[in-house]
Amino acid sequence: FTPTPKTLDPCQYPVLVKDENTEQTLFKKVCQTLQNPPLAETFPSPQTSKTNTHQHYLQCFLNDPYLFGKLAVNESFNPLWAIGATPQTVLTSVIFPCGSPSCVEALLRQVLAGVCQQLQQTQTTLMGGHSTQGQALALSVVCHHHIEGQSSLAEQRLEAGQSLILTQAIGTGTLFTADRQYQAKGRWIQEALHSLLFPQQSAMHILQEYGATACAALQTRGLLGHLLTLRGKTPVQLELNLSNLPIFDGALESVAQGITHPNHLQNQRYGQFIDHWPERPTSPTASLLFDPQVAGGLLAALPSNHAQSCLIRLQTAGYSHSRIIGHVSAQQSTKPVIVL
Repeated sequence: FTPTPKTLDPCQYPVLVKDENTEQTLFKKVCQTLQNPPLAETFPSPQTSKTNTHQHYLQCFLNDPYLFGKLAVNESFNPLWAIGATPQTVLTSVIFPCGSPSCVEALLRQVLAGVCQQLQQTQTTLMGGHSTQGQALALSVVCHHHIEGQSSLAEQRLEAGQSLILTQAIGTGTLFTADRQYQAKGRWIQEALHSLLFPQQSAMHILQEYGATACAALQTRGLLGHLLTLRGKTPVQLELNLSNLPIFDGALESVAQGITHPNHLQNQRYGQFIDHWPERPTSPTASLLFDPQVAGGLLAALPSNHAQSCLIRLQTAGYSHSRIIGHVSAQQSTKPVIVL
C-alpha cells in the first residue's frame, strides 16, 4: 500500500474547535481540496432495486488516519457485499480529538483522503457529511445501498451438502491488540492491512456466480459467532477443519502469549455450541475462532461440487487467503451444532 504522510497528534494542542458551522465549512473545504468528484447533490435510486440504509461506527485503532479512513469504508461495506447489495451513496461523520484548527484540518484531510480513495474503488458517491469533536478519532459511515433483482444471498439459507468458504485470513483482533501493546512485528501488521484494504466486492460476485446461498462478513463476533448467526435455526451441523483455517502471520504467536481483543472473552460464550468443547484442550488455532475481526472476509456456503472451482477463481482474483474451511451436514442432535 502507498505510504502516507506522518500522522499528527491533535491532542498535544490546547485550542478547541467548537463552532458547529465552522466544522461544517471545514468538512466541505477539505473535500474540495481532495482529488475527489464534487459532493453529490441528488440521491440516485434505481427503480428496479430495493434501497436501504446501513450505518457503521468504527473507532480508530491505527496510528495512521489515512489507512483508518480506507479501512472504515471496507468495514462498513463488507456486510453489504455479504447480502449481495451494492453501496450507492455515503454520508460520513468524522469525530476528532481536540486540537488547533490547522491540526484538525490536517487530520480530517488524511481521514477523508482514505475514505474518498476507497469509495472510488467501489464506484460509490460521497454525498457529504460533517465533523465534530470527541475524545478520540472515529468515523461513522451511513451507506445507502440497493439490491438489484433477486439476490441469491438475500434469503441466507444453509443446506446439507454445502461447503464453507472463507475469503480472508483471521487474526486481526489479536494482531492489532498486540500492535497497540508494541508486541507485534511490523511485517505482520503490513501484511494484514494489505489484505484488509482489498475490497470484497469481486469476491461477492464470484460467490454468487458459483451458487452461494448464505454469506456473512466477519466482524466483532468472530468466526464462530458469525457461523452461528449464518446457521440461525436451520437444522444443520457445521463441520470445521481447523487445519484449513487461513490465519494471518503473527496471530498464533500473539494469541499464544495471551494477547487478545477486549471482546474475545465475550465471544467465548459461543464455545458451548462446539462438540465436547469443555473437555477439549484450547489450542491457539481454536482460540482464534473467538477472535473479533475488523473488515473481515466473507464466509459463504455454496454447493460442494462448485467449491473447488470457486476457490480457484477467488485466489486468481486476488483473494489469496481464501480456503474451504468446512462443510454443512444434516444435524444429528439438538446439540452441538459445530464439530471440529
